[in-house]
Amino acid sequence: MKDMRFAERIKELRKAKGLTMEELGDKLGKAKSSISSWENGIRTPKMGKIKKIAIFFDVDPDYLVGFSNIKKYEETLKGKTIRILDELEEPRQKIVLETASSQLEEQKKNMLRLFLLKLNHKDKVLTLQI
Repeated sequence: MKDMRFAERIKELRKAKGLTMEELGDKLGKAKSSISSWENGIRTPKMGKIKKIAIFFDVDPDYLVGFSNIKKYEETLKGKTIRILDELEEPRQKIVLETASSQLEEQKKNMLRLFLLKLNHKDKVLTLQI
């Protein structure tokens, strides 16, 4: 059975725009039968076409194919962060970059520390078994 998320989402988006399958096909340069096969989960378009469909509906391609439940990239945490960063003056952008870099280094150290603790714990278990 094919994944129905794309089928459900394209149908939902088409109806929200008040378009028939034929009208959507005309706007996307596809036949009504193609739209029908998409909406019924028989076929899915190629990735390049998915991007064009996402642009047409003004949604994130990940939403369209069901990888995300967030319709627009701008609504994601990354999207919001980038939008704010774009509005900041360069000296403030540098502060954000330094802060993000510092947070990333701290995260990496914590992950390494956790890994070493687990490794050390396994060594002790192996030593006790011998």
